[in-house]
Amino acid sequence: KKIGLGSSGATVVGVIKAVASFWQLTLTPLEIYRLAVLAMLHTPKFNHGSFGDIAAASFGGLLLYAKPTTQGFINQTDLNELLTMPWPNLLIEPLDWPATWSIQIGWTQAPADTQSQLVKQPTAALMQAFDADNTMIVSHLVHAIKTQDFTNFAKAVLADHLLISDYLRQTNRPYLTPVLQQLIADANALNLPAKVSGAGNGDNGLAFSDGLAMIAELHQQWQSHAIMPLPLNIYYY
Repeated sequence: KKIGLGSSGATVVGVIKAVASFWQLTLTPLEIYRLAVLAMLHTPKFNHGSFGDIAAASFGGLLLYAKPTTQGFINQTDLNELLTMPWPNLLIEPLDWPATWSIQIGWTQAPADTQSQLVKQPTAALMQAFDADNTMIVSHLVHAIKTQDFTNFAKAVLADHLLISDYLRQTNRPYLTPVLQQLIADANALNLPAKVSGAGNGDNGLAFSDGLAMIAELHQQWQSHAIMPLPLNIYYY
């Protein structure tokens, strides 16, 4: 079943790793990422996406990530050069998730199609304003993670959720389904920060806690609303 955790990107990365292993090729995580991105860009039904799922599958762990600008050079550059040259705006920085913090994933069991979600393009002004606000929020998130400051992390998660919700409302794109609203409300009722995962309109939401308190109660609340907790953790290679 589709649970909305980047299965397409993970499949591409898995195939590349398998072929590399068969031919005894030694590829770095960055080379695997780049090959996977190139493969996705040449997939007929792929039009939009951050490639963040590819980065996660290639590197593992928690990442500070920014999508590269691929227009203008991908189809005009030799493959070997593409694997070594700088990619504009690409950022992949491993982060250490605090040992006492946990991520809880709630699956709504309603699939979402990211490609159809991203068809509508916003105005340049709206996108520029969103990028500026989002960059500031992400910097607060990263600082809170590095300093293990859960209070400010929770504030940044809320700010991010509200920013994305308002942004997609202005672009007339669905984001918060009733079940996702319930998922977040259940977490917030227990003073746990939560947000929608990915492009929204289905699939998953995330809740965060500093320790194990309230997790069992959160799972009970989710299950009472037909939301399935997924027993997953951050994976490090």
